[in-house]
Amino acid sequence: MATHMGNGGLVKVSTATVLNIISWSLTESANIADDTTLGDAYATHITGGVKNWSGSVSGYFNEADTTGQELLVSGASIDLHLLVDGATTGDIDFNGTVTIVGVERAVANDTTTTANFTFTGNGPLTKSVLA
Repeated sequence: MATHMGNGGLVKVSTATVLNIISWSLTESANIADDTTLGDAYATHITGGVKNWSGSVSGYFNEADTTGQELLVSGASIDLHLLVDGATTGDIDFNGTVTIVGVERAVANDTTTTANFTFTGNGPLTKSVLA
């Protein structure tokens, strides 16, 4: 298993790289159903329920990034790619259609203006290896 340096990661909207990104996160989950019965000493469950995925992208605000940050607006449905270690052959790409559910821009004295975006997956999450 390879270890990856975070500074190689990328975020893309379709094929365009989103500029000034400093981090991204991705969470996958699966719904389960409790099947614990009377007399059981421990809770049990069954799987097979609906799967979900969501995450966030954080960066420095860049209004000139018209093919990246400017497309990440609340309610937008986009083709998102979260790349672990770059965009060359053999690199890992988590991708799928997402809905942007939140946008936060923050300004403070003596700091860089930030832009944070949260999303939820709409359909399957795909993990692919770039060819």
